[in-house]
Amino acid sequence: AFSRINILTLFPKTFYSIIYIAIPTLLTFTISGLWHGASWNFVIWGLMHGFYVFINYQYNSLFPNLKIKDSKIYEFFAIFLTFFVVTISFVPFRAETFDTFTIISKSLFGFNTFIILPEYFQKFDIFF
Repeated sequence: AFSRINILTLFPKTFYSIIYIAIPTLLTFTISGLWHGASWNFVIWGLMHGFYVFINYQYNSLFPNLKIKDSKIYEFFAIFLTFFVVTISFVPFRAETFDTFTIISKSLFGFNTFIILPEYFQKFDIFF
């Protein structure tokens, strides 16, 4: 009577993608983060990559036949976006502690007033 196919027709596609795509993807990438090291930084690193893979899956399933995907502008934007999110994802991977990760992340997006240059250059007596 009840099979997987019958139950899946009762739920919208978003519920299906959360249960059958998002949770296994996030779990897999979280485990891969823990494989790199036993720290919250690596768990966050894995979760970030899992989230990016899930967003990519959702985007491709929602817009499978976009004509703009064949353009050079789209290709450039896709490469830039991929580079940006992977670069941001390596912040928790390289930070020594969780506090360092939060300070660097806040500084990257302008939420932290981390000013080092005037104090650094004062010891040389060249600029001041």
